[in-house]
Amino acid sequence: MPKRVKADDDVGNQQSIIKLSDRSVQAPKSFIRMEKNLSSIGFFSATEKNEKRSTQARVINADGRKTTILPSPNHGLPNTSDQDKFFALLHLVEQIRWRQGSVSNPISFSTMEIVKIMGLAWSGRLTEEITKWLQRMVVTSIMSEGAIYLVKKKRHISDTFHAFTRVITAGETLDNGAVADRHLVWMSEWLLDNVNQGYVLPIEMESYKRLGSSLARVLVPHLQAWLYSSRERRRFEKRYKPFCEICGLTPQKYLSKAKGNIQLAMEELRRENYIANWDIVHTQDGQDFKIVLEHGRKFYDDLASIGSK
Repeated sequence: MPKRVKADDDVGNQQSIIKLSDRSVQAPKSFIRMEKNLSSIGFFSATEKNEKRSTQARVINADGRKTTILPSPNHGLPNTSDQDKFFALLHLVEQIRWRQGSVSNPISFSTMEIVKIMGLAWSGRLTEEITKWLQRMVVTSIMSEGAIYLVKKKRHISDTFHAFTRVITAGETLDNGAVADRHLVWMSEWLLDNVNQGYVLPIEMESYKRLGSSLARVLVPHLQAWLYSSRERRRFEKRYKPFCEICGLTPQKYLSKAKGNIQLAMEELRRENYIANWDIVHTQDGQDFKIVLEHGRKFYDDLASIGSK
């Protein structure tokens, strides 16, 4: 029977593993840093609890750059639930970065750490979901046609990417024959480099976790980019069809139906002060609708909290 080892024990040729037990240094407030590409390409789509996870490829055209998200037929597309878990992992990553200055592979964590950060009670179902999430992050392909920006190369790249390159879940056998008692994640080199180089969006976690709507949670990282780009005008507009594309929504033909489909999410975001007001109206050319957002107090408060210039 293989020997069970802790994640900080020697694991042969594997890199040293970062443990999270040292709480001597704490990061300020509850901000995580979301890598910008995964937000801008719409990697995570809005899927409500009772909606079946899609196994169809998603094509996103943003700023003239095309991305195709290719799911595994056995795992489906990454959705809001996966984003929640990824944010929890980024919370742990931020603690590492705050203590050590940078993050390296592999990253070690337990199921209970993810569950606690998400603010949920432990269950066997959650344990299974976390395992499937880790697998999904490895097998989902990102086909970039000039959409992925690499900080080290200082340019956009056309290639096929993955978020994670390898995962060992707790209970699996390590390369040296021992058994891991924690999950191990190897982020892809491009993703880890961008995180360490600061190509990120700040996300405040406590407000995020209060959002109940899948669409509202998927929109949070997009809002960080959209509202920042329009911070002087204090008003942001986006055409409805590209909005649906990046969020994984089915566009509606009629304005009343389109408004009804996003109303719950927008009202949640307004109550949490992400936005001060919102509307959806016809575009001037009559070819589409457009989403109109007014900046909320939280956006400016968060800028002040992180000391943004």
